[in-house]
Amino acid sequence: MNDVVKWFTVYLINSVWQIPVLAACTAVVLKAAARSGAKLHYRLWVGCLLLATVLPALPSMNRAPRFSGHRSGSVSVAIWGNETKQVASSSDRIAIYADEIVEFTSKRDVVQLLLWFYSLSLLVGGVRLLRRLAVTHMVVRGASRIQLSPCISSSLQRSAETLGLPPIDVYGSGRLRLPATVSWPRAMLLVPVEFLSVPEKDAVAAMSHELAHIRRHDFATNLAIETLTLVAFYHPAVHWIKRRIADSREVICDEMAAEATTGCISYARSLLSLAEATCLQATAPNLSLGVLEGNTLEKRITTLIEVRLPLTMPFKVFSTVCCWVVLIALSVGVASLSIRPTAAQAATSEFKSHAPEGTPTGQIQLAATNTPQAAPSLPDTNDASVRRIGGGVKGPIPIYQPEPEFSEEAHKAKFQGVVTVQLIVDKDGQPQNVHVTQGVGMGLDEKAVEAVQHYRFKPATQNGKPVSVGLNVEVNFEIF
Repeated sequence: MNDVVKWFTVYLINSVWQIPVLAACTAVVLKAAARSGAKLHYRLWVGCLLLATVLPALPSMNRAPRFSGHRSGSVSVAIWGNETKQVASSSDRIAIYADEIVEFTSKRDVVQLLLWFYSLSLLVGGVRLLRRLAVTHMVVRGASRIQLSPCISSSLQRSAETLGLPPIDVYGSGRLRLPATVSWPRAMLLVPVEFLSVPEKDAVAAMSHELAHIRRHDFATNLAIETLTLVAFYHPAVHWIKRRIADSREVICDEMAAEATTGCISYARSLLSLAEATCLQATAPNLSLGVLEGNTLEKRITTLIEVRLPLTMPFKVFSTVCCWVVLIALSVGVASLSIRPTAAQAATSEFKSHAPEGTPTGQIQLAATNTPQAAPSLPDTNDASVRRIGGGVKGPIPIYQPEPEFSEEAHKAKFQGVVTVQLIVDKDGQPQNVHVTQGVGMGLDEKAVEAVQHYRFKPATQNGKPVSVGLNVEVNFEIF
């Protein structure tokens, strides 16, 4: 596969389980921190959405974070044979190498199916977003400025001053059934034409809610979220997370509007009156942030009238820090368990070399190393029980690779180099006969052997049975 196809494959595979895990764990964390307020809930859900769209792509970018210091070594397993497939990068964290999955998705028909699926997802999401923008633009162009009654106008001006906003123009539109706000091309408050018949206190409550959206720049934020999530538009959990973001956003605006008007109880009554009004029963155009948006009116009213003890600042700070620490730790754990491309997927370079006489010519695939000087020679496989990769023999899969450490001497001299090590992986996946074939000195040869001796592999197989095979390993000591 080329890099683009590899990116799609790894992203799709990881997103299948990573996004639901992030969403479920964030919901559990916020359930425990229910008293922390809607602002914390909104920020955590936004953080969860950002992680959900980014984390699945990290393994295919091959840029996972390192936590062991600024000087370290990287490893590549070079496997010879007619069916060379296994390569892995080193790390002291757990890595899942889904050889069967990648091998399955490497088939042309499966790759094409995945690409068609992902392309269709991007197309549907893009068309949906453009349609929303077109509807919004059409509503804005068709709207005309309306003259409010003096009482409503003065009440709206007081609400704007309380929220720290300049006077906002109000426009009426026959295409709307709900109040809405847009920031394109400027901040505008849009109301249905029938809205002029709504009682004064209800009209002020609805428009104050929209002013809260303007104060928070929710239109631009919502547009950015919609654009970002196009990469994972196909995933239902992404839409569920976006729904949680919208719900918490509406609660925040309710609290701001209630504070800017006549208080929580009166504002809650206005919400009920608006919900009962026949002119406000239909759904507003997409991308319009309406007062009844979210279909969570009952929960919002309950939140408004609920008697809650005031939270102290230490408690707010403590709960906020705890929630973010848990979310960050969760993202690190999810990233460490990402399915990484194996062998042919992770290889960054392919080199051909002449094998010793009598050896089947194959490819050496190297990952996470600098440009090698030459292909390493084959291990001595005079032992009949030691197989070579190819001809029905599938190579071993690295499942544990401790990261090699710099020697004290090399550390002080800031010395870098590549050590070539040969070994035999036995039927149990244990390294045997580990020795250096091309060293660099400065104590790095011994450190490379020490690290390779602790490797663990999923054994090589022939006809489904474990067999011993010979491998070459390049340990790249470099300063980061």
